[in-house]
Amino acid sequence: MMDHVRSLKKFLKTIALSSSNQATSSLHPGFISGRIPEDIVSDELRHLGHESLFLTGKECNQYYEVYKVLRAKIGTEHLSDNELKERLWYLVCDVFVNRKKYLEENSLEGKIKEFIISVLLPLEEFEVMFAILNFSIGDYTFEFWDSTIKKFDETMLQISNKTLKDKMLKSFHNKTIILLKEDGNNRKFVIERARARAKIKIKALQTYFSELRILRDENLLFELSEYGIARKTGETNGNWISWDRKRDPLEFGYHKSFEDHFIDATRLFNEIQKFPRELQAIMERTVYWIGKSIEDENYDTKVIYLCTAMESILTTKADSRKGEVIAYRMMLLGSLIDKGFLFPQELLGLYILRSNIIHGSEILEATSVEYGRLLFAAREILLQFVEIIKREGIKSRSSFIKFLETSTEVKKVIEWLENNKDSYSQEIKEALQESTEKKN
Repeated sequence: MMDHVRSLKKFLKTIALSSSNQATSSLHPGFISGRIPEDIVSDELRHLGHESLFLTGKECNQYYEVYKVLRAKIGTEHLSDNELKERLWYLVCDVFVNRKKYLEENSLEGKIKEFIISVLLPLEEFEVMFAILNFSIGDYTFEFWDSTIKKFDETMLQISNKTLKDKMLKSFHNKTIILLKEDGNNRKFVIERARARAKIKIKALQTYFSELRILRDENLLFELSEYGIARKTGETNGNWISWDRKRDPLEFGYHKSFEDHFIDATRLFNEIQKFPRELQAIMERTVYWIGKSIEDENYDTKVIYLCTAMESILTTKADSRKGEVIAYRMMLLGSLIDKGFLFPQELLGLYILRSNIIHGSEILEATSVEYGRLLFAAREILLQFVEIIKREGIKSRSSFIKFLETSTEVKKVIEWLENNKDSYSQEIKEALQESTEKKN
């Protein structure tokens, strides 16, 4: 059974078995609520004042997991994030209100099939075109991987709007173009995926041409145009234009409200100067890698840099399972100074994403969401590290690690992880127990 159908069926069975309009669970944090649509809410629920549905704990987690699985399917891209959430919420409310009916296996499966058909639309094939800047191909045409590279021909551009057509002709005139085919049902995302694939082709061109000793790296600084053009395969008109603004620096304008950040940064610098050189170097490396993540445009690379920043503080060469180690040491550090931290399961999942990027078979896996979460975690770990070093007068990395893993918080963290039955929590717990056993 397909993963989206399986996860949706499991979730809706949980909803159908609910005895009230609010689920509770202390082991699974999270909360989501919303109104039950007017055409679904029953007179009985209206009389009781139960016109909203509350999902907490496990049910909340399942809702977001189902949404994430559906959102990852290309067939749902015709729906915006809010539209997909609204349709999923409508389904959840329908199953909850009519749960007696949906507890019948065939009835629930029929509803799931109907829902999947409505949100997963068939895909169409598109031809997508970008200009390759700093690349002159003359009158040559050649197939490269699964794309075609050739000189732009004005007959390829069928746009009825004369002003727009003139603008596009100017942008593509005398340029080399790359043509790709891409499936989808939302042209915006079709062009985004095609652009990501075209960028890989650019990297491949650079790799192969770098063998020519007559060329320098400066000869291979190819780029894709900001404009992309897509049309359905076989159509001679109906071009759809997309503009992807080049990532240029935006001037930073200082404001009085930023003053606290400058004060905090100066205070941090002054504290670091009092640390032993070994710990100063750790801080400098961490700040360097966080800064590199901000500079880089690619989210995969951003994730790699931020994981490196966290490794700088929380791991040593002797640590074999770095993801699990970072997760439990982050918990210990946050607990010891009574500060919050990212859920360790989430942090481990993000570190596994980093491993998939480096060692896996896929690229372009990370998004702004994973980057944002890791940036938050890396910043917090950095600030908490400074605070604990200052407070405890720690003089070396080994002393810092020992302090974390022999603290009174170890038992609490193990108990917390034990209570969470997911596989990530158990892997983190095992790594912590292995480390503490070696030290005892």
